[in-house]
Amino acid sequence: LKFVLWGFSGSLAVLAEAWHSFSDIGTSFMVYIAIRQEGRREGDADKKPRITPEQWVSLGIGGFLFFVALLLIWKFIFFEGVLVKYPLVAGLIFLGFSVGSFLVYRFESSVGREHGSVGLVTDGMHALTDMVASLLTGFSLILYYLGLNIDRLIAGIIALFVLSFAIETI
Repeated sequence: LKFVLWGFSGSLAVLAEAWHSFSDIGTSFMVYIAIRQEGRREGDADKKPRITPEQWVSLGIGGFLFFVALLLIWKFIFFEGVLVKYPLVAGLIFLGFSVGSFLVYRFESSVGREHGSVGLVTDGMHALTDMVASLLTGFSLILYYLGLNIDRLIAGIIALFVLSFAIETI
């Protein structure tokens, strides 16, 4: 949906947030696979690996986000700005996305802590970064509508934010 909104608006900040959200899908899938694998290994308590599948997933999430951050930084440096279309509508939609991301963060983090799932807590933290990025994107689009163009700046901030989270996760 965010890639569609990027095509709709042309905003670099929306493109940065779309790539960040695309990484959410991949990380959530990796966490799901790791939790399933961990459940299958519970009977083999004496054969526990040094690094659990969930820890591998957390490392994978960090590596994937690092790659996404480098792509976003490349776009930030070499992207030629365009006229953003429908910034108010897109901005309001992104503010709605931030609420959804906050709810996902709260749910995944609490369930992850309750069950001792490193991967689920990490994925919850990733949802928190998505919330912040969606807020930044939404507000930048509303400001664009009001005559202040900080689209490229917000795209760069999102890229650095994703990069810092990637390094912290790794």
